[in-house]
Amino acid sequence: MEKAKSQTAWAGSRVKSVLFLSSVMALLLTACGGGGNGDEGGGATVHPNFVGTHSTLTYQKLASDGCDGAACTYTDGQPVPVTIGADSSFAVGGKTLTDPYTKNGNLAEIVWRDGNLEYALSLNTTGVFNEINLVRVSDNKWLGQIREPAAAGPDVNALLAAAAGSYNQTLPNSTGISWHQMTLGADGALSFIAAGTGPDIASGDVESTAAGEDAEHNTVITITSKTDLNGDGTTGTNDQVKLVLDSDGKVKEVHYLEVHPTAGKPDNQRWSAVTLVP
Repeated sequence: MEKAKSQTAWAGSRVKSVLFLSSVMALLLTACGGGGNGDEGGGATVHPNFVGTHSTLTYQKLASDGCDGAACTYTDGQPVPVTIGADSSFAVGGKTLTDPYTKNGNLAEIVWRDGNLEYALSLNTTGVFNEINLVRVSDNKWLGQIREPAAAGPDVNALLAAAAGSYNQTLPNSTGISWHQMTLGADGALSFIAAGTGPDIASGDVESTAAGEDAEHNTVITITSKTDLNGDGTTGTNDQVKLVLDSDGKVKEVHYLEVHPTAGKPDNQRWSAVTLVP
């Protein structure tokens, strides 16, 4: 009789232990988003209009720095077909991603995560395809878009001609830089007052000019210099000035990479973004 009671007590204890472990596992899965891939806004469902294969999409660098070779490896203009399933799956590059989510209350974008890369599809609220933004998770940096190929791009020479002129900062020295006026030439040359305090590019030092769009669909002119603008000892894509245009074709912001004033090293550079008025 005592043996039977002992066996019954042991069995009851074992059941309680199993139930306890099951409860702990359930709590852990809930805390981790159900074992998904970084759910930040609850389980999301793709709009039925998006279901199917989108075979004509391409990766477009636009005004971003492009893929970094780690989070993503797409090249500008590369075809990137995407298949979206009725189960809200997202197939791209031989991978099928599941468990989409929304972020920061933005229901217009539905997001899938692949390691350090997020694919954010919009507009999920209306079902009208706009683009798929690529975002590096580690620093929330925009890496371009997957979208339908654009029609013939804007004429950068015409854009430069229309935007040429002098611009003042709206809040002088508010960003910690010392120049207060920028002059843009129709050939892409740039000069700043006070002299030598901004990323000056002489006419003969303009390596190239290009036009594109940023994530907000603003037109952006990118001017690449032959000279070492940012003081890192090299010349290349870091030696660029990006001019964001307003709806009238005038420059409203200027962005460029400068050496951090206290470190002076390439890995401590920062982007200066200055708001301008003609």
